[in-house]
Amino acid sequence: MDIDYHFIEDVLVVNVTEGQGRLTNADINDFIYQVRRLSQPSANVIAFNMSKKSFLNSSGLGELIKLKDSLVDSNKELVLVCPSPRVKMLISVVGVDQFFSIVNSEDELG
Repeated sequence: MDIDYHFIEDVLVVNVTEGQGRLTNADINDFIYQVRRLSQPSANVIAFNMSKKSFLNSSGLGELIKLKDSLVDSNKELVLVCPSPRVKMLISVVGVDQFFSIVNSEDELG
């Protein structure tokens, strides 16, 4: 699985595109492994730029929570960058809005 990413200072920014559909359980484990590998050793913050992801279903939210849990175990923070209003609403309705750090743009990172 290829991951589109860049760094802003010590922050690993992963670009989440609309075309990246649902990740299977095997895919999410590989994805988590790759994100953790890319963030070693200096990146303690991993940001997901979600500006191109207009929709997220409950499975996708579950995958984000699994990734967040995995990163917390490694003393890393997950930040969601520019999620769409629909994604923000899902996060709020499900009650995990306090679980995620959310910023409006990459300018707020680093």
